Amino acid sequence: MADPISIISLVGQIADLIQRAYNYGKAVHDAQSDMRKLYTELLGLKGVLEQLYKLDLASADPHIADCVRSTEFRNALSSTSQLVGRLIENLDKKQMSSHRVNAFLWPWVKDDVKADIQDIERVKTWFIVMMMAENS
Repeated sequence: MADPISIISLVGQIADLIQRAYNYGKAVHDAQSDMRKLYTELLGLKGVLEQLYKLDLASADPHIADCVRSTEFRNALSSTSQLVGRLIENLDKKQMSSHRVNAFLWPWVKDDVKADIQDIERVKTWFIVMMMAENS
């Protein structure tokens, strides 16, 4: 069985990241489109992880237990944790820098935010496909 604390911890980190990115993005010029995309993908990932947490806790099915114990699942969870950590770190660095310069800048350059959004979409899709496969 997957460590429910790991999953719920990721959900909490993502919720905090969503709020902080939203608040930061509101004060930043020319970030609306990127902020909206990132915000949407983070909300989607948070929802998928919450469903996964519920599925894991409610399941007595040994097939689901085997899946969440699999190396692939553990790797996907670890990858998601690293991605969320990187996003939080990026936001923290830019906020500190912004306070020193006393100017707000969107913490991601266009290519970086696109890559981060693609990474979020990739892990979100992996978890969705895994849950769909387990429910069929």
